[in-house]
Amino acid sequence: MTHVARTAHVLGSAVGASFNRSAAYDLLLLAHVLCALVGTGATAASGVAAWRVRLPGPLPVDAARYFRAGPDLAGRTLYGVPVLGVVLVAMSHGVWSFSDAWVVAGVAMWVAAVGIGEAILWPGEAALASLVAAAGGSGADGTGAAGDPGDGAPGGDRRGPALRVTVASVTVIVLVVAAAVLMVAKP
Repeated sequence: MTHVARTAHVLGSAVGASFNRSAAYDLLLLAHVLCALVGTGATAASGVAAWRVRLPGPLPVDAARYFRAGPDLAGRTLYGVPVLGVVLVAMSHGVWSFSDAWVVAGVAMWVAAVGIGEAILWPGEAALASLVAAAGGSGADGTGAAGDPGDGAPGGDRRGPALRVTVASVTVIVLVVAAAVLMVAKP
C-alpha cells in the first residue's frame, strides 16, 4: 500500500468512511448529529435561562419568557440520537457493532444524560414555569418583571429549582459532548 493510499485509509477510518456509504446513510448521520446539536443547544439555553431566573430581583424578561408552560420539545430531540445511531450501526455493513466499546460507552452516556433530563432537568423546567407564572413573569403589564423584588416567586423560592436546572443542564451537556467526542474518535 502506498503512503498516500495508507493515509487515505487511516483518515477514512477516522471519519467513518471505511465502507461504501450511501446517501441514505449520510442523511441519517446528518439527522443523528442535528438531533444531538438541537438537544444540546436547547439544554444550554435552559441552563442559561435558569441561571438568570435564580438571580434576586425582578425576573429578566427573556428568562421569564423562556419558561412558559409546556414540554421542552427541542431538548427532547436527544431521543433521536440513539434511534438514529442504532440505524447507523446497522447500516455500517458490519464495520461497527453494538458490542464495540465506544458504542456501549456512548449509549451509557446517553442513558445517563436523558436520565438526568427526565429526572431533574425537564421537571425542573416545569417547576420554574410554574414559579415564573406565579411571580407574574408573563403578566399583563408586558414587562415580565415580578411584583416582588425579593426572590420573585410568591409562595416559593425560585433559586433552588433554578440552580438544579442549571446544574442538570451542565451535566447533560458534558455527557452529550463526551459521547460525541467518543463517537467521532471511535477508539
